[in-house]
Amino acid sequence: MKRIESDPAQWRARLLFTMVFSLACWLVLGLNLVRLLGSWTPPYIAANLPFFAMAAGLLLSLRFILHTDLSTIMTDHRRIRQKPLWLGFGAYLATHLLFLLATAMADPGLIIYNPGPLATRIPFIVAALIITPIQTTSEELLFRILPVRFIQGSSLKPSALVSLVSAALFTLPHLSNQEVTQGSNRTIVLLYYAIFAATITYLSLRNGGFEVAVGVHAANNLFVAIFANYSNSSLPSHSLFFSHRLPGSAADLVQLIISLAVVALVTGREREASECKGDAS
Repeated sequence: MKRIESDPAQWRARLLFTMVFSLACWLVLGLNLVRLLGSWTPPYIAANLPFFAMAAGLLLSLRFILHTDLSTIMTDHRRIRQKPLWLGFGAYLATHLLFLLATAMADPGLIIYNPGPLATRIPFIVAALIITPIQTTSEELLFRILPVRFIQGSSLKPSALVSLVSAALFTLPHLSNQEVTQGSNRTIVLLYYAIFAATITYLSLRNGGFEVAVGVHAANNLFVAIFANYSNSSLPSHSLFFSHRLPGSAADLVQLIISLAVVALVTGREREASECKGDAS
């Protein structure tokens, strides 16, 4: 499998066609899947049907349009690195869980337990652990990884401008989310998406691969799906807790910024340790 075409223009043309094809799969095939199957499936699965179509389009594109594999797109390294992926995932999820605990202690009426039988909850958790990474990784590929590769090619390097462009491209498809239309503050919700996207893009460029972004995005959506959801969520789920605080509060931004700072600290230290180890060898 080759990382990049000998002709950069041809490689970018293939990337552009991949993005258009995958976007069409998401919007056209995905919406038709919802029309056909949405009423027959649980809300969480119905909400993710378009992302199954997106994932199929991306897999077909990698094989037949780009003629490469996932690792050559996702990272500059020889293989997808598990350590930064899981460090990003764990740091972000742990910080969010600590905020959830602190919020519940400070205002017990804001976070309530969402009761449900184990016969329902356990299958949902299993389904979420399988489906959510498919959804988030597909989003990462289409709205972050492929566009950045289109701009930077086969060698990733830190760039504030590219991070801002990536943030705009990531925020754009979320404009129709219920969090934007029904949140307490539309501007804060959009700023949340933009800060989230720009930061994890920059961290990924700094690390020479998008493993951090993939891990953080999965942690974010799994936290909502399994631990604490809210009314009018774009991802309806049977979460353990329910928050009465609508998206779009200043507290959301504070939680996001601190969580991303922890991710930056943890993954930055791991990157420095890896570079020192490489220099020593």
